Amino acid sequence: MFSATTDHARIAAAALLALPLGLVGTLPAEAARRAATVEAIAVTPEEPVLYDTRTTKLTARIRATGASSVTVDFGPQDGAKEKVDAVRLSTSGAVQQWEASLTLDRGRPTGLWDVRVNAWDGVAGTAVRSEQVYVRRETRFTRFDAGPEPVRRSGRLRLEGRITRLDPLTTPDGMVRYAGARVRLYFSDGVQEPRRWVHVANATTDSLGRFTRTVYARRTGYWRAGLTGTADYAPVYSWPDHVRLTR
Repeated sequence: MFSATTDHARIAAAALLALPLGLVGTLPAEAARRAATVEAIAVTPEEPVLYDTRTTKLTARIRATGASSVTVDFGPQDGAKEKVDAVRLSTSGAVQQWEASLTLDRGRPTGLWDVRVNAWDGVAGTAVRSEQVYVRRETRFTRFDAGPEPVRRSGRLRLEGRITRLDPLTTPDGMVRYAGARVRLYFSDGVQEPRRWVHVANATTDSLGRFTRTVYARRTGYWRAGLTGTADYAPVYSWPDHVRLTR
């Protein structure tokens, strides 16, 4: 007479023998081998800008394992997405390098965008990972001047300029006056790049995109203006204007 333990062992052995040759002990390892993972995503440029006269290529570079195909969904956070098939660039061991790009013209929506990567393992599983970037429209300084030059020490110095922004509905020239823009004015007495810029004053553009601010000149050096940007419009800086002081 056999014990219950022996009977159970024989039943288990018979069940194993009934499996096809080569299947025993391989299912967990095979499933693990096929499971796709997205290790990292790098999106360039980090601050994409929509320009009036040229396009911008928004690119996602992906490091993945176990993927048989990869797609990337590009689009506004709360809007429609555009699916792009990624191209596998290389494989090093278990790690794969993939890349997908989307061309952005001036008519694309602005704001926070999702870059969502979908890596399929070739069986039934999909790994998903996302990054986000702000897509903004172009801004330009069309004029900036600090004067008079030279100026007496502690004399009054006039900083003035003009700014335009991209309006995708305006053709053929999509740049229009940037009214109500908040401008920051900077000074640097550095001679060599990179200069250290100190925030000195603020100004706001009028309905024609113009701004003016008067400050007191304390040292010889460089002046420039800048926009910090918004969710829809890109940050930008003017060229530096050198002003020499006299006694």
